[in-house]
Amino acid sequence: MKYKFLNSDKVYLNENNKSLNFLYHTTLGRIILKLIYNRWISNMVGFFLNLKISKPMIKKYINKYDIDMNLYKETEYESFNEFFKRELKEIKKTDNRNDLISICDSKISVYKIEKDLILNIKNSKYTLEELIKDKVGSEYEDGICIIYRLEPKDYHHYIFNDDGIILSNKKINGKLHTVNPIVYDKYQVFTENKREVTFLKTTHLDQVIQIEVGALCVGRIKNLDVQQFERYDEKGYFEFGGSTIIQLFKKDVVEINEEIMNATKEDIETQVTVGTVIGRVIKWN
Repeated sequence: MKYKFLNSDKVYLNENNKSLNFLYHTTLGRIILKLIYNRWISNMVGFFLNLKISKPMIKKYINKYDIDMNLYKETEYESFNEFFKRELKEIKKTDNRNDLISICDSKISVYKIEKDLILNIKNSKYTLEELIKDKVGSEYEDGICIIYRLEPKDYHHYIFNDDGIILSNKKINGKLHTVNPIVYDKYQVFTENKREVTFLKTTHLDQVIQIEVGALCVGRIKNLDVQQFERYDEKGYFEFGGSTIIQLFKKDVVEINEEIMNATKEDIETQVTVGTVIGRVIKWN
């Protein structure tokens, strides 16, 4: 998978992950995966990452992913998971309510919701009903789907990109496949993985459906207990690992930056940070 930064023409190749290749493309690797999927193993990993003895991992992680710690609040982390949930000093904000902002640090792709509420992502077809385990109206047909793919180095908190209220939310149990594109041709990760679905009634974006998807070694999606929210308020965060968030917009509500749209058509993700303007609102309630 290739990626680029917004407002730049230079394209980069994602590093080939040898560990994921081994796990998903060899017989022994697939046997090991079955062990990793085990809830007991996942709980043990999470337990260890919350202990003080996991602290030595922090420095190695910072060096491996070249993380600029000057961007984050200064604190003494008592475990690796505390570090992983680190908080930014500030989020760049825009006062223009016509600006559609990114809800997190991520590599993003944008897809059209096709006829019969089908998403065609990397040659895998998903119906919205499969994705959210619920029925939605036809007003999402020809709408927009934004996929935010967070990687281990990213800031793992996510925000609301408008004011509004939460209509409903639910948890859907599932597996914990990696969300790396390396497995898109083998697994329908967005309908197989553990996820949480929230229906948002917003002031300027109409009704938005948001899905947080857990990934390999994550499984812990931490949404805050809020019913009413404002733009830039925190919605939640992920614990250790890479993860994905999907946002679904109705037809003719938002228009995505043409550079991002063109990159997706060329199979290129666009790297953005939380609060980045990624499009505009074209229909207000």
